[in-house]
Amino acid sequence: MDINVVCVCDQKYLKYFYTLLQSAKIYSPDLRFHICLINQKKSRKKIELKAKNIYKKINFFYLEKKFINKANKRAFCANYRAKFLLHVLNKGFKNIIYMDVDSLIRKNIKEYNWDFSENDISVYFRNSNDPKFKLLSGIISISGNNKSKVFIESWTKEIEDEIYNWFADQITFYSTYLKLRNNINFGNLDKQVIDWDFQKGSYIWAGKGSRKNNDLRYIKETLLIKTRYLFSRFG
Repeated sequence: MDINVVCVCDQKYLKYFYTLLQSAKIYSPDLRFHICLINQKKSRKKIELKAKNIYKKINFFYLEKKFINKANKRAFCANYRAKFLLHVLNKGFKNIIYMDVDSLIRKNIKEYNWDFSENDISVYFRNSNDPKFKLLSGIISISGNNKSKVFIESWTKEIEDEIYNWFADQITFYSTYLKLRNNINFGNLDKQVIDWDFQKGSYIWAGKGSRKNNDLRYIKETLLIKTRYLFSRFG
């Protein structure tokens, strides 16, 4: 089964993207990445050379946009995932996993039961009364069938007016889910594919918020991945 990993990234998060690719090279070498790079067109040759030196199967997409401040840019980069997912779907790709670019792959993710044939869309739902925290949008699996495309199209429209608002991705995803849940098959992902508590047996660690800078487990895992990758190439 081919799996397509979709990410969105700006200059600030490029270092995490390279580490994500290194982790994929070690643990899941048969994926295809689709990366949207915000305001990086001038550096595209350098970025593509470095990225493809790590991982061969990458499709690059570039978006140039002006922002009035850092907060606008931060929110836009987080919320653009919906539109970029629609772009990838419109290219005909299936078995899609949206993955925050600061994630770390720690096991072969093809061994996880993503259930693309049963579920149109899957996400990690949380027990919260706050619409901001009803789910986590850092990992989303999309089958690529017509129903999943209907959902992503609707989500893209919902988020358009909120594109510069932080948490709009999760708020509008949940409102779209409420609107379409009777017509679309939704799955609930296990925490082991979006683990922000950094358990040893998890498939994917999520570099959620400040954890990636403050939690020693994430920091040590990043260093271990870099070391293992370099050793695999030059050791």
